[in-house]
Amino acid sequence: MLLLSELRRDLPQLDDKARELILESAFRVACSDGEIEPEEERLLRSLAETLGINAGVLELEIDRFQCVQARAAQQAMAGAALPVA
Repeated sequence: MLLLSELRRDLPQLDDKARELILESAFRVACSDGEIEPEEERLLRSLAETLGINAGVLELEIDRFQCVQARAAQQAMAGAALPVA
C-alpha cells in the first residue's frame, strides 16, 4: 500500500505522539459506522506495525470498542423489550 510505504519513509521524523495520533485517527474512522470490519482491522494492524506501536495497544482499543458496542446493543434490546404503558 502506497500510504504505508510513504509512512515508513517518514517514520524517523515522527515522535511517539504523532504516531499515536495517526493510529487513533485511523481507528476512529474504522469505528465511525459502529463496527470494525475484518478488512479495517487488518489495515489497522498493518498501520500499527508500520508505526512501531505494540499490537497489544490496538487489541485493547478494539476490545474496548467492541465491549461498548455490545453493551449499547444490550441496552437497546432491553429498552425494546419494555412494555409500553
